[in-house]
Amino acid sequence: MTDFDELLLTALGMNEHSLAPKSQLMYCTCISIYEKKMKNISGAPDPMPLSDKKCMVFIEFMRTKQNSAYNYLRNFMAAFANHCANNNIEDVTKTNQFKIYKKGIKRIMKGDAVPNSKLPITPLMIKSIAAMINPEDILAVRDMTMYALMFYGFLRFSECRVLDQTVIQFEKDHKLKITIRNSKTDQTGVGASIYISPRETNYCACKWYRRYSQIIHDNGIDFSFEMTPTTFQKRLKFYLQKIPIDEAIKKYSSHSFRKGGANTAALNGVQDSHIKVHGRWKSHIYTKYTSVQMIEAGSTVTMAI
Repeated sequence: MTDFDELLLTALGMNEHSLAPKSQLMYCTCISIYEKKMKNISGAPDPMPLSDKKCMVFIEFMRTKQNSAYNYLRNFMAAFANHCANNNIEDVTKTNQFKIYKKGIKRIMKGDAVPNSKLPITPLMIKSIAAMINPEDILAVRDMTMYALMFYGFLRFSECRVLDQTVIQFEKDHKLKITIRNSKTDQTGVGASIYISPRETNYCACKWYRRYSQIIHDNGIDFSFEMTPTTFQKRLKFYLQKIPIDEAIKKYSSHSFRKGGANTAALNGVQDSHIKVHGRWKSHIYTKYTSVQMIEAGSTVTMAI
């Protein structure tokens, strides 16, 4: 055996020391329980190899038939991930399906983990706001332009308020191209461009951007969305008070537009990969399995909402 082989064996042997003895025992016990229980579930396939569906069925069996607590179920999820890592196979707890399921049972068993999470703006809400905007009121037109851009472009308030006419332009096919120089998910300032297509709605982002550009030009005013978060919230509250909404106004904020646009797109069947690209969300699942052009994602999203 060469020196390289000996050192490699030693290095690989470190794996068994990477976890505390109690954790190792717990994971082994969990996998053993999983295999035993799965064999007693009618119609269940062989426990091994692991799959996200098998793991979900097992967790659901333990939750509904064995009345297991959420923290106990988490031990099995951790054991599944550990088993995958030790056997150099894809982590079944990282698939989209399993992650959505995990969020669902956590909400059911533990309650909403983010009680102050803001609600999404709906198409009816933004349509109602657009209907009350006076096209000659500069501030109202500015507000509506921001709302439309944030809704259709999945923009954060911090991204929208720094936009100016040097980073917004119309393409030949009348799409809006917006260059975002930096954002929460782009700390290095690489930048990204999103595309918003014109729509036959009263809250069309292209329409309102044209109107705001025209009205400030006619009045000799500089283009600006700059304002404090407090001012934005006060302006939004002013409009929300005038339209029918089911929830308290405090449930809505600037992030409700980004959330609302994405939510509406999903409800209307836009592919998950297009939503992630258009919203510039980071996801290892996206980068591994899909490849969507920004302009294609923007067109698909806009046409759906």
